[in-house]
Amino acid sequence: MEEKLKAREVLFGQKEYIDQFLKSEHAQKLNGDELAIINSWKYFEKGSFFIYKHLKNHSIFLDGSSKPKALTVSGIFDPIVELFPFPPVVVEAVLLPFKGRIIYDGMMMGYSIFLGPGIRRCLKDTYEKAKRDFGLITQLPWGQA
Repeated sequence: MEEKLKAREVLFGQKEYIDQFLKSEHAQKLNGDELAIINSWKYFEKGSFFIYKHLKNHSIFLDGSSKPKALTVSGIFDPIVELFPFPPVVVEAVLLPFKGRIIYDGMMMGYSIFLGPGIRRCLKDTYEKAKRDFGLITQLPWGQA
């Protein structure tokens, strides 16, 4: 796992690595759909998020920016609710575009902190404001159809 985390830090530390890979001989073995998926990873979102709540097909992640956004995030194979069944919870994650939806890269670290009623109310207000200002963001980059 430690090696995977190091590789992830390198890859998502410099977006130009994605372009370099797409020009490499290794990329020549991929089909057009696979290349498009990898190219879309340049629009990743990396950082701390609140998993605010789980819905039927995805979980709602709130970012911590001054203009907060609510992102709908899915697991590729398993629902996020199986990893973090009791939201809200703070996580470190890399979110990626994938076939018209947002997924995480398979490695998500949660923090064992208690979020009291005041923070929960604040998160509810943040969620409502994010929905009002930007809607639920269902794909990356957000703001583009």
